[in-house]
Amino acid sequence: MDAATLKIKISQIIKNIPIGLVVITVIFWAIFLLMWPLYNNALWDDFVYILSAENFIVDGKMQIHEASGVPLISQIWWASIFTKFLGYSIVTLKLSVVSLLYFALICLYFLLRELGVNKFNSTVFSLLFFAYPWTMLFAYSFLTDVPAISWVVIALFFYTRGLNIN
Repeated sequence: MDAATLKIKISQIIKNIPIGLVVITVIFWAIFLLMWPLYNNALWDDFVYILSAENFIVDGKMQIHEASGVPLISQIWWASIFTKFLGYSIVTLKLSVVSLLYFALICLYFLLRELGVNKFNSTVFSLLFFAYPWTMLFAYSFLTDVPAISWVVIALFFYTRGLNIN
């Protein structure tokens, strides 16, 4: 493949990216960089979930802390992927939640598009979900609220997509 063909293919890919995704991505990461929530301390009940993750990541035992009120197995597995590449720290655990939320926002956009919502409204509703105070409050912690709703949104998108494929 020569350079001209590669340039044409790249320009076609860029033209096919929905502008709503670009807007969501820019706003999400701009807010992330402005807030810079990556600090190495626990927030509220974070320590309970962090200890459960540490048991699995460091010791290899899936042992949910006794003070935990919820089973956070999927959250621990998701965070363990990040710790394989970035090393174990509270910052890495929080980064796993932030990236999961970003993936959920993208899936929410495509879920709304799949359900027939126009591009503008899909973008606005995805940004409203992100701007909701509850989401912004818990997005930069290792609490289970944001991962739980993120997994629900991601699953809804894939279920809907699977049902709509002919």
